[in-house]
Amino acid sequence: MELDQPLWAVATPERIVATELTYNQAVATTNANLNLPGICIITAEAAKRQEENMNGHNTDTGQR
Repeated sequence: MELDQPLWAVATPERIVATELTYNQAVATTNANLNLPGICIITAEAAKRQEENMNGHNTDTGQR
């Protein structure tokens, strides 16, 4: 089951708090960091893309 696999991450709009967590670990990490504005659980893949974008390595191939 996907929830038991380390496919999850905890993030805020400013940073990745933790990644490669099981869903239960992500819930516990989120609950331990409720003071962080915008904290949420996302997939580890989405966290990787968010981190790349925050570091100036935009992986978006669409033109604007």
